[in-house]
Amino acid sequence: MRGTYWFNNYHHAKVIADQGAVVSVSGTRDGVPVGPKDRVGNTFETMEFTDGLNELFFGGQYRWIFARWTPYVGFGAGPAFPHVEVRRAPGPPNPHTFEYQFDGVTVEGLVGVEYHFGPRFSVFGDYKLSFATNDADLVGGGSLETDVWTKHVTFGVAYRFGGAPVAEAPY
Repeated sequence: MRGTYWFNNYHHAKVIADQGAVVSVSGTRDGVPVGPKDRVGNTFETMEFTDGLNELFFGGQYRWIFARWTPYVGFGAGPAFPHVEVRRAPGPPNPHTFEYQFDGVTVEGLVGVEYHFGPRFSVFGDYKLSFATNDADLVGGGSLETDVWTKHVTFGVAYRFGGAPVAEAPY
């Protein structure tokens, strides 16, 4: 189990739509057919996950212990629960979605290495790639479907509390 403390506030991924982007669309807007391409800003004033693309992972790691060095790999999967904020472009109707939703599945893979200074202290660094598929329900009808890839690089210092220290590594 690993706990993390962020010295500057906290970390979460934010997703904010580019209002000028031209994307694939289907269906109708105010009873008028749209598609196959349209500018995001023509339909949405706001479309974002700014209170976080929150992901909860259940998974594991495999570690190879070589003296002081411990490379590792890991995989996890779980639910995605972003804070969905969507507001239609100005003009009636203008419904506003502003809520957390369990709306998809997320998976992650990681690779890293840890260096042991002694039986209880070490430093580590890892790279994680995660993917979340989201299908959010919008107030007033409709849905927002998007897939999000995020990359993370983490460095830190670790201390092992209680139990036996890492025995396989000669110090």
